[in-house]
Amino acid sequence: MESMSLEDWRALVDRTNNNARTRNTRVGSKPRKGKAAPSEHDLQVSCVRWFRYVYSNESDLLFAIPNGGWRNQVVASKLKAEGVQAGIPDLQLAIPNGKYHGLFIEMKNGKAGELSQIQREMIVKLTHHGYACAVCHSFEEFVLTANEYMSGAEGFHLLQTAAENIPSIRKMINSIL
Repeated sequence: MESMSLEDWRALVDRTNNNARTRNTRVGSKPRKGKAAPSEHDLQVSCVRWFRYVYSNESDLLFAIPNGGWRNQVVASKLKAEGVQAGIPDLQLAIPNGKYHGLFIEMKNGKAGELSQIQREMIVKLTHHGYACAVCHSFEEFVLTANEYMSGAEGFHLLQTAAENIPSIRKMINSIL
């Protein structure tokens, strides 16, 4: 497969997102000044597109877990009865790498995105049961995380990375280990 640099990929994603914004612009709306930060949705879409391009043989093993979002009470009740669980990360990569059963990724929009308490607790449970968990605040963090996990790098410690970035998780992890 032909290799695509991170810069080339970002340019492709920017072109795609700009085309989508142009199509979805309301008639009579004023153009925005400056470059708006991508939404968490846009970030996740870009990351999934990149993964499916680069890892095309395993592309169907990275999937979204649509637990978030606002729903009316009837739909929310049905989803809860079907097994929707609060705190589960946004993406799952269902590929073991020799050290972990699989990888869960929580996407956060920029540095300001923070985990809720229930998300922190779920990450601790998942890591305790042999899954790697990561919190990605940018496209670059996702690319680095996915590449490192897929390479099976010996030095790959998502649990440690998450703990370094989130002090409260470090305490919970240390109490389990």
